[in-house]
Amino acid sequence: MTSGDGVPGGTPPSETEAATRHRIALQHLAGLVDTDPEDGYDRLTRLARHATGAPIALFSLVGEERQFFKSAQGLEDAEGRPIRETPIRDSLCITVVETGRPLALEDAAADPVFCDHPAVTDFRLRCYLGYPVHAPDGTPLGSLCIMGQEARIWSNADHEVVRDLAALASREVALRIEAEEAEARADLFEGGERFLRRVLDGIPSALALLDPDDRVLVSNVRWAELPRSPRGDHPQILDDAEVVAGFQSVRSGAKEEFTSDLRLTIDGRDRWFHLRASAFDAEAGSHLIVRFEDLTRLREAESLLRLLGEAVDHSNDFLLITEGELPGGEEESRGPVIVFANASFLERTGYEVTEVVGRRLRLPDPSDNGEGRRIREAFAARKAVRAQVETRKKSGERFWVEVDMVPLKDLSGAVTHWVSVQRDITRRRERDARLARQAEALRVQDRLEVVGHLSAGIAHEFNNLLTVILGNLSLVPPSGEGAVEIRESTVAARKAEVLVRQLLAFSRRQVFLDEPVRIDALVEGTAAVLAGARGGSVDVRVEVGGEIPATRADPVQVEQVLLNLALNAGAAIPVSGTMLFRTRAVDHTSPIDTMDGGELPPGRYIEVEVSDSGPGVPPDLRERIFEPFFTTKPLGEGRGLGLSTALGILRQMGGSLEAGTSEELGGAAFTLRIPVRESPEPTDRPAVSPGGPREAP
Repeated sequence: MTSGDGVPGGTPPSETEAATRHRIALQHLAGLVDTDPEDGYDRLTRLARHATGAPIALFSLVGEERQFFKSAQGLEDAEGRPIRETPIRDSLCITVVETGRPLALEDAAADPVFCDHPAVTDFRLRCYLGYPVHAPDGTPLGSLCIMGQEARIWSNADHEVVRDLAALASREVALRIEAEEAEARADLFEGGERFLRRVLDGIPSALALLDPDDRVLVSNVRWAELPRSPRGDHPQILDDAEVVAGFQSVRSGAKEEFTSDLRLTIDGRDRWFHLRASAFDAEAGSHLIVRFEDLTRLREAESLLRLLGEAVDHSNDFLLITEGELPGGEEESRGPVIVFANASFLERTGYEVTEVVGRRLRLPDPSDNGEGRRIREAFAARKAVRAQVETRKKSGERFWVEVDMVPLKDLSGAVTHWVSVQRDITRRRERDARLARQAEALRVQDRLEVVGHLSAGIAHEFNNLLTVILGNLSLVPPSGEGAVEIRESTVAARKAEVLVRQLLAFSRRQVFLDEPVRIDALVEGTAAVLAGARGGSVDVRVEVGGEIPATRADPVQVEQVLLNLALNAGAAIPVSGTMLFRTRAVDHTSPIDTMDGGELPPGRYIEVEVSDSGPGVPPDLRERIFEPFFTTKPLGEGRGLGLSTALGILRQMGGSLEAGTSEELGGAAFTLRIPVRESPEPTDRPAVSPGGPREAP
């Protein structure tokens, strides 16, 4: 098999989709597809059949999925009816169309390329000779071909006949296409003024062609909508002196184009226009093409946008806008790209805009099972969410924000952006935490107050009974029958007196001495006593931070407090360990929150921290350790009045006692505060500290 120009045939190159659409459009333009046979084309196929003696002659038009026969001679179905079309798979003409070259098959059954073609296997075609039929632009539309069911050697005369007839068919097609295009052009330009009017009226700007006297030669509907001048039938804007001067500069050739943004007050409303004028006649320079654009809505929108921008930037809330899609792959743990950050966010966090915009939003850690997890789940589900998270500034300082994240969706429902509004709630959280601590402290304080009243009542009544008992015991002779029992009873009564004093100290109903005291000296003395009592099993250390001023207090009661704290610390170290007494003077410029929810006034205080290397105080017991008679020791080994007595003494002195954990030793740490006083104060009645129990009148 060889093509008509001697080039070996083969599988045709694939045709582009655009080329196929163009070919089909030209076929329809020429009126060739799905139309009845025409005598002119039938004459060409009959002539091809008779001149070559071929049994079949066709004028085939190749489409996308089929081939249509505009003229067919000798091709009939089993019932003798002419065949008008076949599927594209049965077409040999598609090779001619897609290559644009003739195709000659002398024995298709023996051709290795076409031997399995359906036209050969199903229709038993053996010989084929076809030449392309072209449109005026050279596009192959189909072929004029002859074929038969017997092998045949095509002569040069056969080639000349089919080639010339294909050229005649191409000429006929060209004439029809040119006629159709000419008719379409005539329809297009028929009523040219009406067409031009539609074009001009479709322009959104006011457009006009002005003569040298500024009379309108051609204009569109937008020009007629411009506010009219009270001095004539022309737009009011043409009365502006700047516009008149600009037109003159263009007409004189001083400028090629005149542009201006104008603000005019029309019907009491400011309106903005952009004007552009250029010469229509380059030689005369007299005619002008003038265009006005009403920018009023655009300027109003810009003004509103600036207002919104100012409002967003000056809002106390932080605003971030990000892209809608989350990253995948290695970036999956990070958030979407930030496209906007308002001034409040930048000012609060310390970042520059270039350090934020274009970067990815930092999402909470995936391991976060709290609020952070809710945010990540909302991102994945494309839903709004409100949460509280901790973030950080550029400096590394951390703070808390309440975040409202809302997805923005387009008409199809796809998330295009996320809007994140954040409020700094650090102070609010601190306030809420402080209120919660105060509420809990008030609950403890009320409980201690009840216990204090009860303890005071019992102590006074018990003290009256002890006075009688000790008075009577003092009248009994120290010798004689029952002397031993009398002495033991006296010792027990004296111990009961100590217990009464402790109860009175807790309830703050005892009278204190008021004299100069060196707290640091009392601390060193207490530490020395404890070190001597425990030998070398406990390392007792004393640290003094700077100069410690003297104050006025009851030294006996201060020693009692220090001794109680030291004994508790020693009891926490059963075998060996470390005990630390750290003393310092501190100036507080703001009120001091106390453990019981009260406050100490600003001023100078001496603080003594007594810490140990023991196991510490469990958090669930810290609110109970100051209750009287509460103890963790076995029955019979402690009365539970040591810490409650220390708390009562310090409250009556105007100080406080706090429990915590030692960062250095790891055990318990108790910190007592005593105000520094230089002048004596009345101590014949209890002094009530702001955080202590409230006395009934």
